[in-house]
Amino acid sequence: MEVLRRDCSKTWKYYYDWPIVYTRYVQYIFARYQANNCIFSPIHFDVKMNTIDSREFNEPINLLIDTYGSPPFGTLLGTNPSPSTLINFGGEKEQHWLTLHQTGNWREHENYWYLTDIFHATPACPAINGEPYYSGYPESAMRIDENGNTVTELGTLTADSPEDHYNCRSGYYGSVLSGAYGGVLAGFEGCWGANIEEGARYHIWDTMTFPVSYQVRYVRDFLLSEGTRYQELIPCADLVTPNKAGDPYGYRGWAFASATPERDLIMGYMEKDCPRTALRGLRPYERFLFSWFDPCNGTFQEETELCVNCVGMIPLPACPKDQDWAFKLKKILEPYRIDASEHPKTCWEEYVKQKAGDGTCDE
Repeated sequence: MEVLRRDCSKTWKYYYDWPIVYTRYVQYIFARYQANNCIFSPIHFDVKMNTIDSREFNEPINLLIDTYGSPPFGTLLGTNPSPSTLINFGGEKEQHWLTLHQTGNWREHENYWYLTDIFHATPACPAINGEPYYSGYPESAMRIDENGNTVTELGTLTADSPEDHYNCRSGYYGSVLSGAYGGVLAGFEGCWGANIEEGARYHIWDTMTFPVSYQVRYVRDFLLSEGTRYQELIPCADLVTPNKAGDPYGYRGWAFASATPERDLIMGYMEKDCPRTALRGLRPYERFLFSWFDPCNGTFQEETELCVNCVGMIPLPACPKDQDWAFKLKKILEPYRIDASEHPKTCWEEYVKQKAGDGTCDE
């Protein structure tokens, strides 16, 4: 529940008794709705345009906490940012009101990293991606022009387009595995504006049957497939190599991963057009159960046993078909064994051989 959008903020600060006038306004709204099951947001800061600076909001919101205390019933306090709450409002030395971190408005996979940045910040807070790619939205895609400037351009995808669905699933799985273990808020054109007008491209009731509106729930099934063990995960995309083969300002060719500290559970996702990949940084000769997860229908494929090679890598099998895929590896618990055999090859030849393999265990 957002109390104000940023483009009204200058009037509040420059013409009224700032900061207390804003503090009291926020408290009034929160007091009216404090028993509702929602997330409280003291400001909608989607872009720095026609607004005071994001950090200027810390003064009245910190005062809110100091004067009235935190929201009751454990209600989380966060906000829509650009690009992240940590960047916009700072850490514990600048604000003490955020209990939920969030990213938003910057949607391409280049920006999922902000969730990893949040994960490693202190104090620890749950995090979500509040605005991943919106299905059916005439997306203004970002790119770098010939002068090195970041510019936007209008897209043409529709809610029925497979390319649209790839973009959405990149936002869902890429965000979660980058640190959004609190989840994602799936947005849809026609829904975010509650469109009911006759000339609207999509109406709010149309979004209930968008194809990805059914697929987003599979993110939960994937993440919770090992119960509460997802709470142990640490985001680390660099466990997968290569992991950035596509355009930074897009949704193709990148890979993401999270693993437990012991790396006995690894969960990952590869966007469409991602090249053949391998996992690295593992203990040589250990064995894992590997399975693909289809984000289109929420089903796991049959498990395969894979072995870590002598350089700590597992070359992953080829994808079952040409689309995006999630995957999971669980270490087989057994006494550690060492392969004492030698390979009469140079280090480079052995590296190429191992990386080109399929990871299948040789018994």
